[in-house]
Amino acid sequence: MANKKSSKNHTKSRFSLNIWYAIPAFIILLGVFLYLKMIYFPGRADLNQDDFQLIVTEGDIANARNIDIQTLSSFTGDYIVSTNAIDSLARLYQKTKDEKVALSLIQMYISHNQFDEAFTLISDVYHNDIDFTIIPASTFLYVLFNSSQLSPGKYELIANILTDYKQHVRIDDETYTLYSGLLAAYQDDMERFYDAIGALSGSKQYEYLVNAIGQAGQTASSLGSDVPYYKDALSSIALLDAGYFRVAQKVAVGVRQKDDKYILPYQVLAQAALLQSRRQEATQYFDTLLRLDVNHADQYHFGQCVSYFWQQSYSNALLHCQQITDPLLLPDAHRYMLLAHYQWKNWQGMMDTFQLMLSKSSPSENDYYTFFDVVFYQPFVTDKDFSHVQKYYVSVVLPYLDRCVTVFGADSLVCKYGQAGFYLYRNELEKIHKELLYLASRYPSSYVLRVLGEYYESLDQEDKAKAYYLKAMSVKTGAVVDVSTMRSWAWNNAVNK
Repeated sequence: MANKKSSKNHTKSRFSLNIWYAIPAFIILLGVFLYLKMIYFPGRADLNQDDFQLIVTEGDIANARNIDIQTLSSFTGDYIVSTNAIDSLARLYQKTKDEKVALSLIQMYISHNQFDEAFTLISDVYHNDIDFTIIPASTFLYVLFNSSQLSPGKYELIANILTDYKQHVRIDDETYTLYSGLLAAYQDDMERFYDAIGALSGSKQYEYLVNAIGQAGQTASSLGSDVPYYKDALSSIALLDAGYFRVAQKVAVGVRQKDDKYILPYQVLAQAALLQSRRQEATQYFDTLLRLDVNHADQYHFGQCVSYFWQQSYSNALLHCQQITDPLLLPDAHRYMLLAHYQWKNWQGMMDTFQLMLSKSSPSENDYYTFFDVVFYQPFVTDKDFSHVQKYYVSVVLPYLDRCVTVFGADSLVCKYGQAGFYLYRNELEKIHKELLYLASRYPSSYVLRVLGEYYESLDQEDKAKAYYLKAMSVKTGAVVDVSTMRSWAWNNAVNK
């Protein structure tokens, strides 16, 4: 008995290493993913952004030209963030019931893991599209199986839906087999789930999940057969990574019930909760993990930092981020610290964090854009208060300008952006008119366009000023920190390679 227990603990230790160092897109990359996908500094525009969002979304820029130029001038330049854009598109759909708007909105909901909202919208579209000509039945099933509609009280209904879709050829045989297997897994019938996955051997459309589940079985076998739920535990990771969050959670809960000291199900449950914006639930799981698995405390502290930040508990977010020492996690930990200080309007904390980023890690090109936005561009388009720049001019501002040139070169776009911002700080707008036009052609951020609007307004060229103010509101870059300024597409491509 003693030997068996020892073997079991040893296996858990080996398993833990597999989780953190061999599973792609897990906690270490999760922080990058969430940060780039979701983080923004909230807009603070005086203009009624809701009204303008509808104008921009509908592409009816002509209507916006009736806005008074002074109203346009008061716009801070902050990009209308993704959550507001989704809300605006939802209002537009309710107003128009346009099919293209519905498709775009569903894509946004799915990409943000807002499956209940996607389910409601698809149900509304289905009233006029019972044959699924607009939204494929397979898309509906993916949303259904990730929404709160997937529940024990609806097993029979969902099984009947799958049968009906197969009989009416709305889904192919492979899709029917997959979702029948997923439903079985949710019902704790893992044997039937594995049979379904086995039947999909050779499938091209579900190749990733099938291979991942097969690898889970092989890994579990290689670790020993004394703990039969190892395969289920590894399968829950595969399901989570493939985007079947609720099924992954259900499988993980089943494993946890068999062994409440086993760290893997808590890792999966924490991940799934965080990815679905259930942050209070995520903090509870990360707390448990910090007690059970001190060897990976940095990852759990980072998860806590993310969870608390999105609960607006910035002191707790800072408390956890400040405990991180892992060099792989430090850059994103610093970014969350920066955001927390920003929410508090704590300029000293922000500047200290920027300085820390420069000394403890190598800031990315995105970080330099963010720094220049914070210290130069945002103050210029708001209150022209550069007191924090003056206070940290020698210790932080000049090192960032100099390091940018050293790392990227004086002719790089990001360094030109910083140099132009430096002239804004010196109130020498007229000296960088051509530079701003160049930046507008290469990097049309809302800040650059907003500054050009001010430049032409100062020359009483109202038509040009209004044109640039309108462009500043409609482009998708230029907030202090938003999806586009952080170059999410480049980061995501790098992460996914």
